[in-house]
Amino acid sequence: MIRYYTIQPPATLKHFVRFFWVLEGTGGYQHHSMATPCPELIFHYQGIFEEPGGTTSFSSGLHASCTQSRRFTTDTSFGIFGAYLYPYAVPHLFIQSAANCRDEMPSLNELLGLPGKFLEEQMMTAPDNTARLRLLTSFLELRLPHKNPEADPVCAVIRKMVTTSEKKIITQLANDAFLSQRQFERKFSQLTGMTPVLFSRITRFQLALNQFGQKRALTDIALDCGYYDQAHFIHDFKRFSGTLPKEYFAGKVPGQEWRFQ
Repeated sequence: MIRYYTIQPPATLKHFVRFFWVLEGTGGYQHHSMATPCPELIFHYQGIFEEPGGTTSFSSGLHASCTQSRRFTTDTSFGIFGAYLYPYAVPHLFIQSAANCRDEMPSLNELLGLPGKFLEEQMMTAPDNTARLRLLTSFLELRLPHKNPEADPVCAVIRKMVTTSEKKIITQLANDAFLSQRQFERKFSQLTGMTPVLFSRITRFQLALNQFGQKRALTDIALDCGYYDQAHFIHDFKRFSGTLPKEYFAGKVPGQEWRFQ
């Protein structure tokens, strides 16, 4: 049995944190993560997960934006507290290159040094998730840059791309940011670790993932999400999830139970 819920961030963090989340369960569990443009801070306050081959995941760290799927398993009860961030949060909050972090999972100690290690200790020993929320909120607020990212037109474009289903070509996105296409692509990659084209493909894939449970034809989902045809949809879906869309939408992919919550 698992329990999943989200918590909205305070106004002070709304430009960097999309939401906080908690995932708890009893007994063994397999988690299947998929490609996403958004990084996550993750704290395993109970239990530990392993990847295939026996590689142990960190106790806490950053699951950076990624272009591939990964599987994690545990044989015990578990509890995870996370913060789902906007793509540009990594360079702004952690002074790290988004490109260098992409597809990586640095531990909190590797990411932030002693402040990260101290935060991990506090999160692990906190009495409950209300206390963890308070601790992480305070920690992130202290790292806020003086400049609001919404003042940066490229950040505003990125935010819109991950929160809406609006579809635009790169030249239109560059115009929205008041930049030439070359300037826009360079700044975009610095902030997200991805080219605008790859980023758009993954946000479109995420839009399709969110159709889970709606019992619609795959062709309709593909067209509504901006795919040219079903073959294009299947190709990208397999590339970013490691599974076929018919298996995913039939609820046959392990590690997606939290989507029913």
